Amino acid sequence: MSETTPPPPTGSAVFVSYASQDAAAALRLCEALRAAGVEVWFDQAELAGGDAWDQKIRGQIASRALFVPVISAATQARREGYFRLEWKLAAQRTHMISERTAFLLPVVIDETRDAEADVPGEFRAVQWTRLPGGAPTPQFVERVKKLLGGLEMETGRPRPVERGEGAASPPMQPDTPKVGRRVPAAAWMGALAVIAIGAGAIFFATRKSEPASPNAGTGTRPPTSGNSAPSPASRLPSPTAPAALDPKSVAVLAFANMSAEKDTEYFSDGISEEILNALDRIPALRVTPRTSSFSFKGKNVALDEIGRALRVASVIEGSVRKAGNEVRITVKLLNAVDGSRVWSEEFNRQMTPADMFAVQSEIAAKVAQKLGGASAAPATSPVSTIAVPTKNLAAYDAYLRGRAALADVALDRATAVGHFEEALRLDPNYALAWAGLAQALVFQRQGGAAHRTEENATRARSAAANALRLSPDRPEAHLALALVKQSVDRDLEAAGRELDAIEKLHPGHAGVVSVRADLEYSRGHWGADWVRLVWQAVERDPQNNVRNTTRANALSAAGWFSEAARLLERVRLAEPTADMPLRYLTDNLYRWTGNVKAAAAVLDELPQNNLRNAAFYATRAELRIKQGNLAAALADLESASSAGGASVETGSRRHTVTYRRARLESLLGHAARAAELYAQTLAEEKALDWDATTARVALPALVKARLGQREEALGLLAQVMPHGERTFFANNRAHLRIAKAEVHAALGQVDEAVATLRTVLEMGYGFGYSLRLDLEWEPLRGDAKFQQLMKEAEARADAQPRPKK
Repeated sequence: MSETTPPPPTGSAVFVSYASQDAAAALRLCEALRAAGVEVWFDQAELAGGDAWDQKIRGQIASRALFVPVISAATQARREGYFRLEWKLAAQRTHMISERTAFLLPVVIDETRDAEADVPGEFRAVQWTRLPGGAPTPQFVERVKKLLGGLEMETGRPRPVERGEGAASPPMQPDTPKVGRRVPAAAWMGALAVIAIGAGAIFFATRKSEPASPNAGTGTRPPTSGNSAPSPASRLPSPTAPAALDPKSVAVLAFANMSAEKDTEYFSDGISEEILNALDRIPALRVTPRTSSFSFKGKNVALDEIGRALRVASVIEGSVRKAGNEVRITVKLLNAVDGSRVWSEEFNRQMTPADMFAVQSEIAAKVAQKLGGASAAPATSPVSTIAVPTKNLAAYDAYLRGRAALADVALDRATAVGHFEEALRLDPNYALAWAGLAQALVFQRQGGAAHRTEENATRARSAAANALRLSPDRPEAHLALALVKQSVDRDLEAAGRELDAIEKLHPGHAGVVSVRADLEYSRGHWGADWVRLVWQAVERDPQNNVRNTTRANALSAAGWFSEAARLLERVRLAEPTADMPLRYLTDNLYRWTGNVKAAAAVLDELPQNNLRNAAFYATRAELRIKQGNLAAALADLESASSAGGASVETGSRRHTVTYRRARLESLLGHAARAAELYAQTLAEEKALDWDATTARVALPALVKARLGQREEALGLLAQVMPHGERTFFANNRAHLRIAKAEVHAALGQVDEAVATLRTVLEMGYGFGYSLRLDLEWEPLRGDAKFQQLMKEAEARADAQPRPKK
């Protein structure tokens, strides 16, 4: 075979070709295929040009088994584009392939008619698929897999057209799999809190709904002095294209509550979670955490869709029926790919703690045997070494109620605290209840300053210590102490040691990687090793959409814009109506590329009738400021002040919106109105219920600076900065320094502002194009040192794989 002759199409991969305007739709196709285990070439890099690039593209097209051109009104409108070269190369390749071999699989994502489409003639000789908006159907994914397996020929139009797929079919609404639980807006907003106004944008920090943790990778960014840039995300292996499913991966779905008393659902959920935890203590298995597994609760979703969404080979489902002193637990282990039953059994037990814990261990051991063979026999399983946590049935019931309350984002944390305290009143030696109490107290502390007392901190420390003293082999005890060390004591090293202890006792524990990724971010270890940890956490808990959104925001803040966009797009596939991922995408895009218009277009994808709340208007206002449309931005901010939604009415961001309104009124020449709003900002900030050590207390200093009160502004900075530099996590420290730089810029202290921003850049913070575009840095733009700072920040952004323009 000559060097120019392509190899036969025996590969297992797909090449997706698209116009830049259709990138979002193409990504949806790509994600769905990858989730099904299909390898996909999906180029998100900005076209580099040149012979080397052309050779790379030609090689990819020549070696792929299927070529999927995305056809739309956008491709119709473009008479010239690189995708047309890709199409021509694919068409040419068909002349060297057997007519019995499938290669071309055109996909139309809108109402473009095939008879009028501007495509190579070879494309018309095969059957087209219609997927409105690029939303892949399960039938399409299965069809691709069959084609790759050589089970179906695709020449001409040999088979009846599937509904919604054929070229002659009218546009249909896609049958999008409902993968993931719709999280209420309040839950999204409850997971994040505003922590600063800096660089003209609103920054967010994660509400630690899970403990955070360290010592994962030691990789940090390369030195950031001069023009050196961090390792671009393009050098990482693609984390969104997992290999074949791990045959020992399993998810435990929420068991159905078959009891006559429907208010006992907490009990069936608790049994499911306890079986999940027992399985997670078996090193040979990879177990999906509760958040993702339970996201399908009450949903009518096909088993194979659940398996693809959770990236597991097996699924456990079952039911719990409690009647008097007897409990019947029915368990089924199913193959997640074809739905076949691997094993099932019914367990009838007395309603005693000993029987409950014994049956959970027995079920876990039998599942391990089915998935892992003789090496996972009950006698060698860590499950069998765990002692019965309590012998008090009422204490066990109270504990399960506490776990259910802790998992319900709609409930006040005091509810969970009360249930755990009741369990401990009944059995003071109940280690799991002590661990649950410690976790609930830490989460309660994050709900307001009223709970951030020294008494609360002491109770949390004592609860975690008791859990570990009573049950040093329990991962729950170490996780509770890690959470206390991280959130209460701010001792990140100690938190990391607790995670190390879990990994020694229970290698592969599901919760560790997530906690460790969070803690590495808090420590400021924002290099490639941390990014890999983030993606490992995502793969373990893929349907935890709230947490994955916060992880994407962290990636963006640390300058990994391409990785952040990839993760946010994944969340959008699972939660297409959620507004927070879309808003984060807009912020990430403008900082990544400097293209404010494109970022505004992404934000406008949010439906008019869906969550156009204060957060939406505040985000759009920032984009309009960057476009120089101050009057329209002011109108949006006024809408934000009066709109409903979690962000403003709860007080978490009202003062920041008021401050932005004051700033715009000042720039528009309305001095009296600006002064009135600045005073209102101070009043609103003072009334907020939060910890005085947070970075947000820098806002009063900024207001004083805007009012020309130089000494008062500098005095406020002097109060907050020393404490913040000592105790804040790296991300909070970065935001605090940005706020400090903004104060110096407002006071005309250019050298001080630039020097402070330099320290943030050297931490690895991802400014991208924000230094060039944000209003706050206008006083600095004539300074040579600031101009150098902008160039370095933008060079880092440019080093990322770029979205096609």
